[in-house]
Amino acid sequence: MISPSLLLKPHRIVDPTSWVGHIPFAFWIIEAAKPSVVVELGTHSGNSYFAFCQSVTSNHLPTRCYAVDTWQGDEHAGFYDNTIFEEVLSHNEERYSGFSSLLRMTFDEALEHFSDGSIDLLHIDGLHTYEAVKHDFESWHPKLSPSGIVLFHDINVRERDFGVWQFWEEIANEYPHLAFDHSHGLGVLFVGSDQNTAIGNIINDFQSSSGQHLIKALVSKLGQMIKLEHHITKLHDTASAERDAQIDNLDTVLHNERNKSAELERQLDKLVHSSSWRMTKPVRKITHSVRKRSRKVRNFFLSLSGLSTRKTQPRHPLLTKKKSVKKLSMH
Repeated sequence: MISPSLLLKPHRIVDPTSWVGHIPFAFWIIEAAKPSVVVELGTHSGNSYFAFCQSVTSNHLPTRCYAVDTWQGDEHAGFYDNTIFEEVLSHNEERYSGFSSLLRMTFDEALEHFSDGSIDLLHIDGLHTYEAVKHDFESWHPKLSPSGIVLFHDINVRERDFGVWQFWEEIANEYPHLAFDHSHGLGVLFVGSDQNTAIGNIINDFQSSSGQHLIKALVSKLGQMIKLEHHITKLHDTASAERDAQIDNLDTVLHNERNKSAELERQLDKLVHSSSWRMTKPVRKITHSVRKRSRKVRNFFLSLSGLSTRKTQPRHPLLTKKKSVKKLSMH
């Protein structure tokens, strides 16, 4: 799954940030799957949706995107006024109005706007009870194309009456899939039987323990970098008596993340030269980009230290285990 899209910098991140850790994967899945139609059920403030849209523009794809939401909230996301919708609408009109549409209605009401077999990528992130997510999947399933992919957020949340994890455990056994644990969890279900080579490769790679570990770790670390940069920006924009202490703490966290990323790079390099993973130039490009981003963040901290009255010391990849790929079957 090595691709420059993994390193795109999001144009916009707002609260709540529970989905932000999956933004690198959002960038990648759009480039890899090249969907003709993307539909998101539950957009809220737009972090996930606008990541899809940004990747569409970055990769010059003829994709149509649709965000479906009442923009009133629910018992899990909380209820809110019209301000959030107005902010989402404004950003959409400013950057993506040529191919992106906001459908302010319930998920069931939106069904009539899409023909059967028309949606290539469906992101389900509405009410998170077991009954709700099951209903959303079953009612929208006929709308999926032969290459349909479904994303489920919050598969790793087991509190209150969240039930996505339960439905995910039931449905994941029926289709090829990926599962990420970070940022509340993201399940990726390959429902369609006609997936392209890039998607087939990541499904294959995810079957080995080493491949699965590296893919999950890489996506998680890149997502964590985005979250850290977002928090740093917020601190920079907010004058606070505790700012220096918070920046020092983030500096330490970022230092640890860079060490982990360096170890992942060494493991990826070893895997490249000892297994069937054939990654040469793209790997070097991403490694260079990650290091370049790390240097920029380091330089940011150094510049902040000049504003402080105290001196800060520098710190620094189908359904079976490793078997041959089987043709994806439609259920």
